[in-house]
This record gives sequence, C-alpha cells and structure tokens, in this order.
Amino acid sequence: MKKNRRNVMLIGGAMTKPIPKDIGYRPYTAEPFFQCLDSLGLKPKDIEIFSVGYNERTHPDAAISPIFADILSGLNAPVIPVSTACAGGGTASFNIYNYIASGRFDLGASVSFSKPDVFYPMETANSMGNFTDVDHALGLTHFQYSYLRENYYQEKHFQDDLKPAAQWAWQDHWYSRRNPEAVLYGRPMPTEEQLMDRGIGGIRQRSAAGRSQACVLIFASEDVARNYSQPIYFDVGLANRSAYMGAHFHYPHPDHRECDISHQPGTKVAARMAMRFAEIELEDIDIFQIHDLTPYDGFMQMEALGITKPGEMGNLTLEGATALDGPYPTNTDGGAIGFGHSSVGGDFHSKVIENMKQLRGQGGERQVENPKVALAHAYGTHQSIDVVGIMRRGF
Repeated sequence: MKKNRRNVMLIGGAMTKPIPKDIGYRPYTAEPFFQCLDSLGLKPKDIEIFSVGYNERTHPDAAISPIFADILSGLNAPVIPVSTACAGGGTASFNIYNYIASGRFDLGASVSFSKPDVFYPMETANSMGNFTDVDHALGLTHFQYSYLRENYYQEKHFQDDLKPAAQWAWQDHWYSRRNPEAVLYGRPMPTEEQLMDRGIGGIRQRSAAGRSQACVLIFASEDVARNYSQPIYFDVGLANRSAYMGAHFHYPHPDHRECDISHQPGTKVAARMAMRFAEIELEDIDIFQIHDLTPYDGFMQMEALGITKPGEMGNLTLEGATALDGPYPTNTDGGAIGFGHSSVGGDFHSKVIENMKQLRGQGGERQVENPKVALAHAYGTHQSIDVVGIMRRGF
C-alpha cells in the first residue's frame, strides 16, 4: 500500500492563543491560517485544496464550504468540510493527506475550529446526539456515557485507588506549566491533596480544561516540501466503530469480540494503519500526544496502542513512564487537562503542532531529548472515531 503513495510532509502549523477573543468564528479561524501562510512565505492562492473540521451543532451556519472558501480566499480551490466532533481536525488532515499522497494536489491546508457562536446546545445532552435512536432514548447523555466508561475502567482495574489517575493528571499539569500555549500556564501546581480529592474539586483537577481554538496545518508533497525549513514526514490512520454504547461490549467484528467499553479498538486500528504507512514500529515512537479528557482516557488509549496490557498503564504512570525522562513522554503540551480540550478546534491539530515543535527541538523546558518519531491521537463522537498521526523528522 505504501509503495503506491507519495510521501506527504507537514511544513507548518499555527493555532490561536488560550484566551478566546471576543470575535466571531470566521475571523477567529482565519487568524492562524494567515499567520501560518506568512511564516511560510505563501499566499492563499498557493493552497490547492482545503479541508475544514468543525462541529455543526455549535454555530448557526450551514454550507461551510463556500463560507470558508471566502474566509480563506480559496475561491479557486475545493474546500472539503467534515463534521466528526472532536476528531474533526484529524479527519480533515486525513483528507488532505490522501489528496496529496494520490498525486492530485501538492499543497493543502487542514483547518479546524471550535468557537460557538449564538448558541451551544451540548449536543448529546439532548436529542441532537449521535446516538439518538438508542442511548438518548434510554436516558443516557454525553456526560453519563463518559462517566460510565471511565467508572467501569476504574473499578475493573483500580477499585478505589486514585493514585494512578492523580499521577497522570500531575504530569499533565507539570507539562502545561511549561507551555505558554496551555490554558493553565502560569498557574500554581495542584497539591497532592487536591489531585487525590474524591469530590468535585479533585475531579476538576483530574479532568480536561476547556478552551475555544482554531488551528491550521499546511501539508505538501515531498518535492514541494524541500523548499521549506525542517519539514516533517506525516502519515495518518482513521478508524470508526459504533456510536451506540451497547455495541462496545462484545463488538460483532471478529477482531474485537473480546472487547468491552474499556477497550479502544478504533485507536488500535488507526494506529496500525498509520504505522504501516510510516513503516515504523511502536518501539520507534519517542513522544505520544494522547486525547485524555481524564486520566482513564489516557490509560485506555495508551493500552490500545500496545504500550502495555489492559489495566497496566496506571502502574507504568506511577513509575514515571510518561515523564520527560521516561520511556513514553506523553502529552508534553499539557494534554487536555492542562493544555485544554477544544473539541474539533484543536484536539488533533494542536497535538500535531506540539510534535512538530518537539521534532524541531523547539520544546523549551519540556523538550524531549533528540526525538525522531512522534504520535498524535484524537477521538470523537463518544470514542467512535479515532485518528492517529505519525510524524517523522524530515531532511
């Protein structure tokens, strides 16, 4: 499969600052795009294809393609919209990757934004959800789904022990205090007592911080990328599974019959695809950026990648595995707990940008020593869409 595809390279990326501006999503999204173009010496007309990730429930506009053709000055280039919740940026990147790999285009932009205008219905707290036909009818909301999944995993593997989750969260907080782009940058570190608190205060310290965000990634064919400084080889995999929670137990696909809601087969499939395209093994990866709305999300995703057996990532975390000098430096941007969870706006794109900085040696205090390969992951629609990107240092 790899030999019939051109190499795709990341040549630039940009994102909005942590504090949202009091402007609409259109100029908000355009800002990092034009900032990125300026840094690369490009004009809007140079971009041959766009893909825009968004969530159609969080703003009033339909017909995103012509709107963004206008916003980004892509009037003579196709604009491919995708709405796949928190994985939308990854899906947009998957689109651009394949268009360039196929040889049809040489330069493309993957754009994502999350900045609600006018209303914000919290999609799956009402009948606008992704699984309206079953789960909503049973009275299950987005929040309850997440709670049930994480509580199931915790009771299955840790019982009442909060130490592994507190340590994962502490590491995210540690990285975020060293990242000027993180929402918690500059704030005091939480205490051990706060991280171990079983009440709402502790849950907040161990859970994702929110943020609005817009991001852009610029991809190019290998030949075009040679004209730019420090390009990064990029490969990506995407996988889906049912959005219905009941199907996450004993899933009917023969490869996942033994799975339950604490397993993430989509991550496993997407990672296997991306690593196959990149021609690497898990052991080659130096940095991991994982979608972790809570520590249990992080544990499940790392286990799905094959780092360790189900239920064992917590113990590895306690041993310092995700630390800067550990074997699996993870979420060096601060993760969703410290950097912030922006849904489709940056849950994939911002992780790719962090990996780009790391591979270029621009990580500052959180720089991993001499990294060559990095992984970025995001999920969406109740862990039913998984995107995994593999990045390798270029020439």
